[in-house]
Amino acid sequence: MNKAYFSVQPMRGCESPPLPVLRSNYDPAKLLECQKETEILKNEISELKSEIHHLRKKEKESIKAEIQYKQLIRTYQQELSKPPLLPSKMPTEESEKNLSVITDAYDKVYGCIKQLQERINDMLVSKEITLVAVFNARLQEISNELENEKKEKLEYIENLAERESNSVKELGLLKGSVELVEAKNSFLEVENKRLKGELKQLKTEYDILEHRLFEMKLTKSKPRLASPRSIISPTSAPSILTSPPVSPGSRIKSFISPNRSAEESTDARYQLVIEKLKKSVRDQKSSLRAARTAYIRELQSKNEIENVIQTCIDSVKKQLVNCKDKSKNKAELVKQELIDKLTTQEEILSLLYQKVQRKN
Repeated sequence: MNKAYFSVQPMRGCESPPLPVLRSNYDPAKLLECQKETEILKNEISELKSEIHHLRKKEKESIKAEIQYKQLIRTYQQELSKPPLLPSKMPTEESEKNLSVITDAYDKVYGCIKQLQERINDMLVSKEITLVAVFNARLQEISNELENEKKEKLEYIENLAERESNSVKELGLLKGSVELVEAKNSFLEVENKRLKGELKQLKTEYDILEHRLFEMKLTKSKPRLASPRSIISPTSAPSILTSPPVSPGSRIKSFISPNRSAEESTDARYQLVIEKLKKSVRDQKSSLRAARTAYIRELQSKNEIENVIQTCIDSVKKQLVNCKDKSKNKAELVKQELIDKLTTQEEILSLLYQKVQRKN
C-alpha cells in the first residue's frame, strides 16, 4: 500500500478569500454584525481544523499500525519465500492458524483505514462546501448592501445639487425682486416728501387766505377803518377762479393786487377760492393716503420677501446639517464645494437682509 493514499489534502475553504475593503462611513451596527459573523466563521474553521488535526493524528496512528503490519507481513513473506522445509520442519497447524489470523487482522485494519479515509474526505468536502457557500453568500449580501448604499448616497448628492441650483435660481429671482422693491420704495419716499411739501404749502396758503378773510369781515363790520380786503384787486380774482393753481407762491401772488377797490364781489370770490383750495387739499390728502397705502403694501411685500429669503437660508442650513450627518464618503469634495457655494450665497442674503432692515 502507498503511504500517499492516506495523506490528508489541505482544505481549500480554509483559505479566506480577500474581503472587500469597507468604507469608513459604513454603518457601525452592520459592521458589528459582520464582525460577529466573521468570528462565528473563524470559530467553525478552528473547530474544523482541530477535528482535522484529530483525524490526522488517528491517521498517523493507523499508518504506524499499517507499517507494523506490513513489517510483520514482510517477515512472514520472507519466511514463506525461504526454501521448503524438510518434512520434519513443515509448519504445523498452529503456524497456519496464526498466519490466517494475521491475514484477517491485516484485512480488517486495511478496511478500517480505508473507511476512515473516506469518512475524513467526505467530512472535509462537506464542511468545505458549507463554509464556502455561507461565506460567499454573506460576502455577496454585504457587497449588495454596499452597492445599494452607494447608489442611494449618489442619488442624495445629485438631489442636493439639483436643489442647490434651484435655490440659486430662486435667490436670484428674489434678489431682483428686492432690487425692484427698493427702487419703488425710493421713488415712493421721494414722492411722499414732495406731497408732504405741497401739503404744507397748501396749508400755509389756506391759513393766509383764512386770515385775510377774517380781516375783511372785520373791515366790513367797521367801515371807518381801512379795509384790508382792498389789497386784492378785482381783476386778479377772476384769474384765480379761471386759471388752475400752478404753485403755492404764484397762487398767493395772484390774490394780491395794487388796486384796493371792489369790496362787494371779493367775499364770494374768496369763498370760491377757499373751497377750491380745500378741495385741492382734500385731493392731495387722498393722493397722500394712496401713496402711503402703496408704501405699506411695498413694505409688506418686502417683509414677505425677507421671510422667503430667511426660509431659504434655514432650508439650506438644514440640508447642510443633514448632509454633514449622513454623508462621509468619497463625495466629500463635492459636498465641500456645495458648502462653499451656499456659504457665499448666505453672506449675500445676509447683506440683503441687513439692507432691507436699514430701509425699514
